[in-house]
Amino acid sequence: MYICKIGNESTALPLPGTNTVTITAKVSGEGAVVGDTIALEIGGNVGVSGTVDVATVLESSSVKVTGGITQVKEGSTEIQKVSGFVISQAFDNALSDGEFRILAPQGVAFVSGLEPSSKAGGTASATVTTFYPNDTLVMSSNALGATGTITVSSPSVLIAPSVTGDIVFNLIDANASGKNKTGLVAESLTLAYADKSLEALSGGKDISLKVDYGTTQEIVGGLVGDGYTVKSSSTPTVTVSVSGSTMTIKGVAKGAANITVTDSLGQTDVVAVTVAAGAAIPAAAKATKGAGDRTGVTFGAGASKDGGDTYGTEFSVDDEVTIIATIGVDATDVGEAGAIHVAGKLAGGSFVYLDEDGLFAEWDLSGLPGATIVTEELKASYTVTVVNASKLPAGEHRFALAYSTGGEVIYTGKALVITIAE
Repeated sequence: MYICKIGNESTALPLPGTNTVTITAKVSGEGAVVGDTIALEIGGNVGVSGTVDVATVLESSSVKVTGGITQVKEGSTEIQKVSGFVISQAFDNALSDGEFRILAPQGVAFVSGLEPSSKAGGTASATVTTFYPNDTLVMSSNALGATGTITVSSPSVLIAPSVTGDIVFNLIDANASGKNKTGLVAESLTLAYADKSLEALSGGKDISLKVDYGTTQEIVGGLVGDGYTVKSSSTPTVTVSVSGSTMTIKGVAKGAANITVTDSLGQTDVVAVTVAAGAAIPAAAKATKGAGDRTGVTFGAGASKDGGDTYGTEFSVDDEVTIIATIGVDATDVGEAGAIHVAGKLAGGSFVYLDEDGLFAEWDLSGLPGATIVTEELKASYTVTVVNASKLPAGEHRFALAYSTGGEVIYTGKALVITIAE
């Protein structure tokens, strides 16, 4: 919110002659910019009209909620706490006597005055305990001077059974009469959320994975709001992402990590992930092609139905198969611009390549298959998930690997072949 201040007030205006009138006004308006000039339009029944510049917009106070939104119970007879908040910025521009109030919504009542837990920039004033139904004073900011902060710890409230969803309070800048909700609404604050049907947040069960293997897990409960957030305690060990309510978790290296899931209320749940080494991925059966004098190139690919414990080539249509590929880049090519390619011939005869989104796209055989990774600097090694825990159609499937750099293509001498039985 922005406000402007102008002169002292005169209450009488004689009609004859020329008069100078000085008024006091404090104005709030959306869209105002600090430094704007405020003009008043003049008019009357004696033919006088025009405009006059009377003020400049000043920056006023602001407020923010501290921590996450508090979840509360509806219709409880017990006193509950809502989130705290911080009032800050230009206190000498506060309206009226420099006091602030918090106005609670219908069905929510404060049970005591609000006491600041800390105050910076001036001498703390006494706690204000005078309050009215659904309305309470916070404190005077006069002692703070031009700038400072007032931190208010979680207020105590009672919440009626009719209150659900977001509980929004208004910060009132000014307390001209001390009651009756006079003043200007400077900010709206969501300090709590009430929903007795809301389930507790759950990120799911603890997980065990093999290196290079991943899984998905559903988040349930909590308040979705703007979406869940997820974070790994060790990204070199476990990575995690979320889409909607589905987490995708992948084991990167042997070890353990915790996944912290957070909802829009700030509630958290932790999922423990343990990553172990799986069976060795089989090396390519035949020599690498196109390598020339490169001796450090390696390719490997394996298909597993048990999360990397074992690898095989024969599966059924009911098996959830994962195919992992590894590419070892020759030392002479490391750091060069290049790309990683995965091509396949699926049961039924269609040719495909793995695109940069990890999805199969049609390959027309007119040239090099599209890349799944394009980079300005090739790394020493890559691990690519070709198929992730999917049931494949019956028939024979073939997959080949390559990397390209400087106009050359280095590729597997023989494709990985898996057979899916009915």
